[in-house]
This record gives sequence, structure tokens and C-alpha cells, in this order.
Amino acid sequence: MALVPETVKRLLAKRLHVAVETNASLAAGHSDDDYRAAGATVEASAAALWSAADCIVKLPPPTAAELALAREGSALISLLYPLVNGELVAALAAKELTVMSADSISRTTLAQMMDVLSSQATLAGYRAVILAAEALPKLSPMLMTAACTRFGVEVLKTRGKK
Repeated sequence: MALVPETVKRLLAKRLHVAVETNASLAAGHSDDDYRAAGATVEASAAALWSAADCIVKLPPPTAAELALAREGSALISLLYPLVNGELVAALAAKELTVMSADSISRTTLAQMMDVLSSQATLAGYRAVILAAEALPKLSPMLMTAACTRFGVEVLKTRGKK
């Protein structure tokens, strides 16, 4: 899901109307009621959203069927990978959509809130630590010191041991 309920609140504070597709964020742990509580409208179908929206925010690139529903001249913010998706770029241009490719946002400190690549790399790092902890042959409590975390020391000590 491209927008979490907290983001919906911030958009509403800027006097924007926000609508989400029903059950779109269940896998991310957010219910339709969470979005309603944040002030969003919950629509029954993606078709209703695509045909009415001035701007669509979506993480995976849009499908041909979704693009067919988009209003000409509307905006799209999504992962588009424009350098390798020439057909998609042509379809977006034919529909005269204004687009922002979220994967092309500069990876700078100022843009870090919008940089999906950095956020996904952070998640991958957390996941790597969880996998390493699971692979350790013993319990390793998380203790922080100025020099290092105790967990990091244990991982380094056991690295290479079979």
C-alpha cells in the first residue's frame, strides 16, 4: 500500500480528498476501518478509484487494464522503472498522464522520506539481522554499548564457524 493511515491524515490536513480501495492494505496490517478513522473514503473497486482520481499513488507499476481506466490528464505516482519499461512509458504518454517514478527520486538526505529504495534497503537490513539471529546456535541478547551491539559481536564471533 502506498499510503498508510498516518499519511492519509497528513494529506487531509492539506485539504486533499483521499480514497483507498477496500482491503488494499490488509497484508500491510491496515484495515479499511483504519483508513476510515484517518478520514479516507474507502471505495469498493480499483476501477472506481482510477476513473475518478486526479492523482493515483500506487507502488507496483500499473497494469494495462488499470491504465485503461485512468482519466486522461490525471497524475500517477508509482514505481515505474522507466529506463527498462519503454512500453509502459509510451502508454503513460499516450494517456497524457503526469507521472512521478518513485524509483527515480534522488537518494539524498532531503528526499529520504520519499526514497523507496532506501526504505526497502533498511527493511532488508533488519530482515538480515533477524535471519542471522535465527541461524545462531545460541541465544544472543540484544545489548547496546558505545562500541557495538552485543548481537553484532556475537554474529562476528560465529561468522565462519560451522
